[in-house]
Amino acid sequence: MNAMQIGAGNVYDVEVELESGSQLCWQFNVNSKDIGFSVCDHRQKEVVTGARHNAGSVIEGSFVASQAGKYKLKWDNSFSYMTSKQISYSVFVVPPEQENVDEAVIDGN
Repeated sequence: MNAMQIGAGNVYDVEVELESGSQLCWQFNVNSKDIGFSVCDHRQKEVVTGARHNAGSVIEGSFVASQAGKYKLKWDNSFSYMTSKQISYSVFVVPPEQENVDEAVIDGN
């Protein structure tokens, strides 16, 4: 798992290039309070609707790309004026021709 400190009022993005039919998978947790999370396409349109997630649980999800292109996973702490958040996360892509998940781990930018 990767770890990232997201400052108060900031957003952290991980950009991934996907082929059509690829499955983007993630799992993360936040160490305290809550963090916003969404996935957007290259037009900044949300393909996974943003929601806030509380500390204390592991959030897992996936998305299948209907079009090839760049997608961004976004962890949003912009609503917090004074508190930074620590997240731990894993992101991987399952190519369209694979049936079993073979973790091709992607590091954050």
